[in-house]
Amino acid sequence: MSQPVYPARRSLALVLIVLGGLVGSACWRSAPRQDPLPPATIKLTSEAFGEGAQIPERFSCEGENVSPPLAWSNLPDGAVELALVMTDPDAPGATFYHWIMVGIPASATSLGEGEVPEGAVEAESSSGKASYIGMCPPDGSTHRYVFTIYALNSRVEVPAVQPPEATVAAIEDAAVARGMLTGRFSR
Repeated sequence: MSQPVYPARRSLALVLIVLGGLVGSACWRSAPRQDPLPPATIKLTSEAFGEGAQIPERFSCEGENVSPPLAWSNLPDGAVELALVMTDPDAPGATFYHWIMVGIPASATSLGEGEVPEGAVEAESSSGKASYIGMCPPDGSTHRYVFTIYALNSRVEVPAVQPPEATVAAIEDAAVARGMLTGRFSR
């Protein structure tokens, strides 16, 4: 014998189903990027070193500790701003973030040596400083240093204190294209 279905229970079940669908779709829209990183269609170069080449000492902790000149091309239409990240994937323990900058004007095509464009914001790196930190691998070891330029479809706000991983995640969530340049450095 089947149980009687009461109209109030049926209405409550319908309301819960509709609310669940609305909440689920709202969560889906605000969830972080689940797809792969954006395509690497931007060309990133430096007049100071080539892809895979040794980065000159002047850009390191043993030199002038100044950021190298960078240039890029093939930006997608509609980019709102650019972001730049420099990492050392060979650092002991985990990737070390040497430099993170957001708010680079989308009209920019290069950065000069040591340049931070007007309106750009340097975010906290793995060293805890909001500035460029030159290469400084342990004596005798060679590390790769990856510069990545991102074209963003929205502005990325950087709180005063935020782990670099969180800033890079926000950059990658807003990225529509990227370009990479890898150099090497050893002491």
